[in-house]
Amino acid sequence: MKRVLRWAGEALAIAGITLALDYVVTATLFAKQKRALAEADANNYTVYTPAPYHHDLIPNREATRVWGNLIYPWKTDRYGFRTGTCAPGEADRNHEAIFVIGDSFTEALGSTYEDSFVGLMACDAAKQNKAVWNLGVASYSPAIYHHKIRAAAQRLDVKPSEIFVFLDLSDIDDDANIYRSAANGTITTTYPEKPMSRFDTGQFLLNNFTTFRFLYDLYLTSSFSYWNSVGHYRARWTNDPKLLDKWGRRGLATAAGNLGRSSTSAGNGPAASPSWSIRGRTMSRRTTRTASRSSIGAIGRKRTACASSTASRRSSASRPRRCCTRITSRATFTSRRPATRCSTRKYARRSTPIGEL
Repeated sequence: MKRVLRWAGEALAIAGITLALDYVVTATLFAKQKRALAEADANNYTVYTPAPYHHDLIPNREATRVWGNLIYPWKTDRYGFRTGTCAPGEADRNHEAIFVIGDSFTEALGSTYEDSFVGLMACDAAKQNKAVWNLGVASYSPAIYHHKIRAAAQRLDVKPSEIFVFLDLSDIDDDANIYRSAANGTITTTYPEKPMSRFDTGQFLLNNFTTFRFLYDLYLTSSFSYWNSVGHYRARWTNDPKLLDKWGRRGLATAAGNLGRSSTSAGNGPAASPSWSIRGRTMSRRTTRTASRSSIGAIGRKRTACASSTASRRSSASRPRRCCTRITSRATFTSRRPATRCSTRKYARRSTPIGEL
């Protein structure tokens, strides 16, 4: 027993000395990289601002952010929409407006604006004298969509001709269990709000110890990262009858009602109000047209794109489904087609500050 304790003590001493040396080396030889990671991580907590519909992006903000082991540029315009090359500006407000809304996939966490699917849509639309505005923000859900669409239309003083809604499996959990609409129209949550500047032990270790960063990068590139992303509680309502009965159906019905209000939020009027149909485990509309997840179609009434900024090449049977829907002033609906062809998988990387993974 004494020998075991001695070995354990020696191992702890060696580990302590190694970590101390690691900390010193990281702070000296890798000081530039350490500072870049620390600043990018801090920006994850400072680019969001409270709003009546819970949260939004801070306008006129330019920063670098981190997603897993990726550092990428991030920028918003004066209206609080993510922007970049091909994104519409003040001079484009008189062009035909197209709104794109969703959660972190649409905001395009971990991607430059130019490589995001909304950025690609914007570049194609610009050639047709159309303006694609990115309304997506991390952790949005149908409970927020119609509020944000109305606010965006008022900010821009435009009436969008089309609205693209990119749904996520976590949206159903959000509408069933997380977000609540207060009597005054504001959006609240069912859990206590935590300060965004809270200390993150995991990020501290990654920013200050090269050893932890190396092990984390190995994890992200290993099969463990993928398998750890499968079977998340927030997506299991699609194949777990108990969760479907517990809150899945309720979330679907709530989300359907919220999505129904999205078509009238931009001023289309009651006559354009759609009636959502819920078939099995998917919500679909008659105007929805799906495309290969790697394709980006031209923007227009006759061609609709559904793509992802970081599409996985793994089998669609093992990842969550994601579908895009289109809302127009002529919307009527029905479709028995599942949303599998719009499927993408969220990478199992570090949680974003408002993220839903």
